[in-house]
Amino acid sequence: MIELTCIAGSANGRQPDSESGNLGSSPSPAAKLGANVIYVCSFVMKSYFKIFDFISEQKLRDSLILDYKEVLTCLKRKAYKAAVVLSGGIVEAILINRALYLPNDKKNKIEKIYLELTGKKEQIEKMELSPLIRTLSSLGVITSPQAGRSDVLRDYRNLIHPYKKGGRPTKSDAQNVKKLLDDLIKEFQVGILEINDESNVRLFLAHSAYKEKREKPEYGEILKLFYAMNGRVDFEDFIKLSIFKNKPNPSKSLISNLTYLKSQGLCNFDTNSWQGYPIRRYESWVMDETIKKLVGEYLKNIKI
Repeated sequence: MIELTCIAGSANGRQPDSESGNLGSSPSPAAKLGANVIYVCSFVMKSYFKIFDFISEQKLRDSLILDYKEVLTCLKRKAYKAAVVLSGGIVEAILINRALYLPNDKKNKIEKIYLELTGKKEQIEKMELSPLIRTLSSLGVITSPQAGRSDVLRDYRNLIHPYKKGGRPTKSDAQNVKKLLDDLIKEFQVGILEINDESNVRLFLAHSAYKEKREKPEYGEILKLFYAMNGRVDFEDFIKLSIFKNKPNPSKSLISNLTYLKSQGLCNFDTNSWQGYPIRRYESWVMDETIKKLVGEYLKNIKI
């Protein structure tokens, strides 16, 4: 992008008339600044004209460029709600485009999984964003961290419905959303599926969009045990937690919660702990030392 701030003037310091363009009698801003120039311009180079080159459809690519420019304008004008809603729309368009240009066998799988998740048979371009994100993630079209970022942006996009979402995004929220959007665009640009667990964990533990999810009691108990056990916990130790022990299907519930925390970069299974018989599962789960420190700070702050 080129942001152009021009101060109009002339060699004799008179300002062009706003309607005719002829030189008037009043001193131009350039003359007031002591500049004997016709135009004084400041350039801020931000190359957004090519950032959507990975989008195969020209019409959509042009539309996304305009939307991205509008996001920047909204941030500059402090229209934070508009900025985050537009950002969510950009992500939705990118993901749908990505799905539409997959091989036919992959597209058939997307429709099948979407049907299983929602009970609805839909064409890809008409799919709801939340189950589409889950579907693309399950097929490896996008990474789990990318799915997490997309889900945050989707959540913000829903701010357009005032009865579905309370509150308005702050400047900090809008800046975080812009950063998430840029990260996703960059990854899709170069075709590299980078995973930055630390940044995803910071997002999950601190961002307002994740507040409801991270305050789920099961997640809190799991994180506490990870921290208490110095980052390595056996499956059976998790099962002993009362919050799982009293559930109808403790193992299924635990696996579901661990899998979600794994998708946010908080933990992972120990690949050497796979047990194929009598129960197929990983027996040990681990948390990286850096992540454990972040979790410790989080637990301390919320006084769990």
